[in-house]
Amino acid sequence: MRDDNNQRGSLLLRAFPHLMGVLQVIPRPKWAAPLLVILGILSSLAEALGITLIPLFFYSVMNKLDVLVSNGGPLSFVLRHLILKFHSSREIAAVFVLLIIIRGGLAYAYAIATSHISEQISQITRNRVHRLYLGLPYGFMRQHEQAELVEILGREVPLFASAYTSLTRMLVNLTFILILGALLALLSWKIMLCALAGSFLLSFLLRLLSSRASAIGKDVKRINRDMWDHMMVTLQGLRIIRAFGQEQTFQNRFEQSSAEARDINVKELQLILLLDPLTEVGYLVILGILIIGAQSFGVTFATVLTCVALLYRLQPHVRELEGTRLKLLQLEPQFQSLRSVLEAGREQAASSPGIAIHSIRRSIRFEGVTFSYPRGDTPTLEQVSFEIPAGVTTALVGASGSGKTTIVNLLLRLYEPDRGTIYADDTPLNHVSRNEWLKLVAVAGQDVELIEGTVLDNIKLANVHASEETISSAFELAELSEIFNALPDGYKTWVGQQGQRFSGGQRQRIGLARAAIHDPMFLILDEAMSAMDLAMEQRVRQRIHEHFQGRTVLLITHRTETILNSDHVICIDQGRIVGEGHPTELLRRGDSALSKALAAAQKHGAATQVTKIPQAL
Repeated sequence: MRDDNNQRGSLLLRAFPHLMGVLQVIPRPKWAAPLLVILGILSSLAEALGITLIPLFFYSVMNKLDVLVSNGGPLSFVLRHLILKFHSSREIAAVFVLLIIIRGGLAYAYAIATSHISEQISQITRNRVHRLYLGLPYGFMRQHEQAELVEILGREVPLFASAYTSLTRMLVNLTFILILGALLALLSWKIMLCALAGSFLLSFLLRLLSSRASAIGKDVKRINRDMWDHMMVTLQGLRIIRAFGQEQTFQNRFEQSSAEARDINVKELQLILLLDPLTEVGYLVILGILIIGAQSFGVTFATVLTCVALLYRLQPHVRELEGTRLKLLQLEPQFQSLRSVLEAGREQAASSPGIAIHSIRRSIRFEGVTFSYPRGDTPTLEQVSFEIPAGVTTALVGASGSGKTTIVNLLLRLYEPDRGTIYADDTPLNHVSRNEWLKLVAVAGQDVELIEGTVLDNIKLANVHASEETISSAFELAELSEIFNALPDGYKTWVGQQGQRFSGGQRQRIGLARAAIHDPMFLILDEAMSAMDLAMEQRVRQRIHEHFQGRTVLLITHRTETILNSDHVICIDQGRIVGEGHPTELLRRGDSALSKALAAAQKHGAATQVTKIPQAL
């Protein structure tokens, strides 16, 4: 039995590798498939018994039951026992109607069970995928287009639930075909063999559609992905599209994609609709051959009548089986992305959860760290080693593209180094639980990402349980109180799409308030005040200095007066560390671009003049 199950699983795996791959990952109710199959089998038995009563009923009405029984053969044996149970055609008709009612009730129960199981599997899969979106490595998520990720959650998950119930329906159809096949063999093995040969030939002809179904499935996936891309571009770039008057260009692109979707959907429908006439004609031919050849087979009229009724009822099940198989072949390519996400989640679940860390006592160290972004030609960081001392302010400086943002991404555990190790004190950072590490860290940047919602929603992303006092203090620190107190909705003002209703400086201050309510031990400020005017920046910087006194702060900046006020400076150029130490030490070192910029800033007074670090650095 186990070998049979393995063989059946292997056949399904070869036919539908992506669907079966998803099924191996998603937890399903253990009772689901057995319940559906049992209900299907009971319904099939009720229908088969009803068909067996058909000749008994007709001969009873004609008062020729003795003729029916005297014909001999397996059918006579079965009917002889049935006659002993029934005394009139009314009783036979009553039992026949009862079987129809039972079958109808079982079919209704099957439909209800299918609906419940499908929705439950859809919910389980939907929740699993969304959780993986939040928890999978950032690098993995960045390798997938946003439209693809939205399509997986919004379209492929419901299709998978439908595919699962379709797969169980195939098992029910196969069971019914086996039951009716066994009944045919009981009635006449000659007719059964003839019908079996005709069914195999018809099935072979129908399977010629398989390659076409798979090709259409791949086209459906590609075209739907293009439509999702166009929709995402339109919604995300609405402002810039309108600013340059490109509405018609993007409308034309979408209409072209929409027309392709229409054409492929029509092809998909045409393929499915071919099944009905092909199966209908095929079985009419088989029935005609059986009726014509009945005499040469030496089969009685009653047996032929029953066999014809059985084959007539067999036809829709064969048609549904082939239709379901074609449907799954069309859907199969569309589960490739869903499978890749789920399998990545399974690999992540098998990894160690990491240890907890509660403080940074000495430093954060990079030792020989090399990192390249996926599909990157050259390393962004190469053999980088430096130290961020605990409890003081460190400035990280360098030209655009030198690797500063990459260092921040590594510190936030969005990516992991290709080589080398990052240490928190003496503990390798990749041994630390990412969730525990992020409890200690907060970041505010130059380009603040705001989600759809209110200002308060965006602030509380850092701490959903923050008290009103903590939130108020954070707004004061970022000088936001006066702005939002003047608005009708105050802190509940809607930020709009990507926060575009606010200026760059206002968005940066929202980002600073968000970082403040997290109350981190390690604060990263990545050009977090670059869009503010000088007076406001100095006030906010002073508040941050007072609020985070004695904590670890990493500043990424081009402003030299900020560097001079730092306790430690790290200079990076083209992915390599070219200087590290106290600002006064760097001033005494050689003829570097950094020392020249620092010397110029010190000479003219760092407190009153803003000097940019040369981009040649």
